[in-house]
Parts: sequence; structure tokens; C-alpha cells
Amino acid sequence: MVPTVRLFPFHQLPPDYGRTLDCPPDPPVVPRPAATLALLRDGPRGIETLLLKRSHRMEFIPGAYVFPGGGVDREDALPDLLSRLSGLSAHEDRARVGADSGEPAADSEASLPPRACLAAALRETFEETGVLLAASPGSYRTFPVGGTCRGGKARARLLRGLLTFHQVLQELDMDLDAGALHLIGHWVTPEPEPRRYDTRFFAAEVPECCPVEPHRQEVAEALWLTPAEALERNRAGRLPLVYPTLKTLEDLEAFRETGQALEHLGRRDLPRLLPTVVKKPNGVEISVDEPT
Repeated sequence: MVPTVRLFPFHQLPPDYGRTLDCPPDPPVVPRPAATLALLRDGPRGIETLLLKRSHRMEFIPGAYVFPGGGVDREDALPDLLSRLSGLSAHEDRARVGADSGEPAADSEASLPPRACLAAALRETFEETGVLLAASPGSYRTFPVGGTCRGGKARARLLRGLLTFHQVLQELDMDLDAGALHLIGHWVTPEPEPRRYDTRFFAAEVPECCPVEPHRQEVAEALWLTPAEALERNRAGRLPLVYPTLKTLEDLEAFRETGQALEHLGRRDLPRLLPTVVKKPNGVEISVDEPT
């Protein structure tokens, strides 16, 4: 592990990000399990990834550009839903999900099985983008919210709390391609934040033609960008990022093809990383012990 210290000017960070550091909770909030999924595709300029701008109505990092994702719910751990995770075997759990956190989660999520993170990543991606990674080879469906198709209606009911994700899959008669997900990172929200997450970062490849139908109540904008484009916009102050997303984009920037990136990034040692943040007059200093 090598300590890395970087200063990020305020214009590269989400709006009001530094304000949350002024009055940190004491004691720190226990992080909640979460999962995020970077959708990757091979475009004419190389790897492209989907970034979603969080609505300013959201309580956690509003205005930031992120990968689809969110908290792991207890429903993500129900046996009926986990039985629909295709493409996994028992010995693959550690490779796909990683080691235990090493710190107790909030009491309500303390006993969640590791595969619940996979279910959460797939569910959140479906809710926020309409993209459903189905178990059939190459089957990536997109269902618009409230669309006339059966899937669109089911997604709209899911977002209104009228259906569970498992009930949606039952209605559509689909299983999930959990084997397509590659674990590429494990990050914990810094301690001064009032909302904290213990987040596993996954990545999966989708076709270039895969459409996206953002959930407009949570997503203000959806962009397919190369990692280099996203990082350049961030430096210019036009694409606010938090450090784990920025670091993931930097990792992806080294590759020309999605398959190559997934093969390499999925084989790395992936410790659970907890950044330290300190507010400075000209930005936020972030330090973290990262693997060499």
C-alpha cells in the first residue's frame, strides 16, 4: 500500500461538498452497504462509460456524476431474488463480491449475504437507467419508465413501490446475468460525511447500441463518455466527481478495450479503501492508502 495525497479544487467537486466537512458527526456514522455498476461499451473512440448526474433533490452528493448504484436493501438478500442471479458458483463469491468489509455494517444490514451486493447493483441500474442485464447471452434490455411495453410498466410500478425487483423478474420471466459483473473497487465514504456507504464497485460490458432511459426524478443527465473525456471535463469544472468515481475513471483510461479492462481490473488485489478528507482554503485534500 502506498499513501496518495491529492488536492482537489472546489470546482471539481460536487456543489457544497466542502460544507459537509465543517460539522462532522461525532461519532462517525456507520457506513451502509452499497453497490455501484459501471456500464462499459466499446465505442469508436475506445471505452465509454455511462455517468449519471445526480438530481439536486438527492440528499447524498447532489449534482455529482456517478455510476448507477445505491444502498443494499434487505429485499436484495431474499432467497427468491438471489436464486435469479445466474452465472455464479459458490467459489466465485469472493472473486465477484470481495472480502467482508472488516467493519460492522448498520445493524439492519449486518447479516446480508455477499450476493446481495450483486442484486443491489443490478436492481439500482435497472431503476436508474432502465437497463436490465438479463441472463440470456447478450440480452440487455432497456425498459422506459411508464412505457407501453410490459417491462416499462413493471419498471414504473417498481419505482412507485408497488412491485419488488423479484416480482418484476417474475412478471418478465427473466433471470439476471450476475456473472457479467466484475468487482473493480471497494470504497468507504469518508468519516466526516453525514451519510456513509461501504460500496463495492462493479463493472459490466454492454453493447454499443444499448439505450438508456434515465429515471428523471433521480437522474438529471445521462452521458456516455470516454474516461479521458470525463476527466478533462472534471478538470474544467464541468463534471463534478467524488474521488472513488474519479479514481475508477483513471484506472479505465489506461485501456482501449472493455474486455481488456475487465480482465485486468478484476484480477487486482482490491482492499477496502477509506479516504481521509481535510478541507483547505483552496479545495479538499484527499489521502488514501492505495495498492501499488
